[in-house]
Amino acid sequence: MYICLCHGVTDSKIRSLLEAGASIKDIQKNCHAGTDCGACINSIQKLKKSKNPLDNGCPEC
Repeated sequence: MYICLCHGVTDSKIRSLLEAGASIKDIQKNCHAGTDCGACINSIQKLKKSKNPLDNGCPEC
């Protein structure tokens, strides 16, 4: 799913960066998400604050 429409950044890209330890500023520098209209900042912050950004809801995984 696209998180940043301005720059075509998907949730997968953001999750990958978060897994690698990226901050919001790192994400902005790396893929420019959140640097244009800013509408995606809340979504990026929610992904960052989630307990496990790669949690797919499967307790067995």
